[in-house]
Amino acid sequence: MTSLIERLKRPALATSPTAASISGALLVSPVHVSSSSAAPAVQPSASVTPVAKKSTIWTPHAETLPHNHRAFTHYFTARRKFKKEAGIPALLDPVSLEYAQLRREADENFATNPIYKEEILKEKMECLYHPQNGPLPQQVKFPVQVLVLYNKYRSIRKDLKLPEWSSVKEAAGEEYWRWTVKATQLFDEHTVQLTKGYVWVPERNKGGRKRKREETEDEEEAEETDDNTRITSSSKTPASEIDKYSPEL
Repeated sequence: MTSLIERLKRPALATSPTAASISGALLVSPVHVSSSSAAPAVQPSASVTPVAKKSTIWTPHAETLPHNHRAFTHYFTARRKFKKEAGIPALLDPVSLEYAQLRREADENFATNPIYKEEILKEKMECLYHPQNGPLPQQVKFPVQVLVLYNKYRSIRKDLKLPEWSSVKEAAGEEYWRWTVKATQLFDEHTVQLTKGYVWVPERNKGGRKRKREETEDEEEAEETDDNTRITSSSKTPASEIDKYSPEL
């Protein structure tokens, strides 16, 4: 009786799936995972500053320009266009890491930038960042024109007995271009600091009213149309006439 029962059980054992056979089938058969269940791709944080924004810094090169008014007027126009397109950086939270990094950069620039050590510029640095002038962005003045820069230095260094600016400009020699380049470099550094967020300027419109910080525009812009017209003027125009048209000269 026992033998009969054993024979009846054997076919059932042979045809029934076992745990081993099931597990083997699972190992052999490929597993298809729905794309909907796949882990989502990592997206950059919305708070990350775009790389392109970091490259929006004016690259000064006034010292490489040929000594003629047309070259400098083109340079001023390009810089004005750059400032308009770059806009004003967003205000940073004073307790944020980004703010601390920007402040360190501004301090390092103050300590290492040669323009802060220029004797002929040091009396007219009100347009640049200074570590003792409060948090970023610091309110500064608009850069002075070369005439003001020269006259200020002339009044301080009376021992040098420098000629009047009108004589220097009329001669249009090396001394004229040296001062023109220095004034342009001062304006360049102001532009760099403005677009980096070190400083800002409560500029005035034609009526004299101060603009809000969000509305700030370059004071040169008011003269852009006239400048562009004069750029195309005859190269035979006297230097003294071209000179007075350029905002920085």
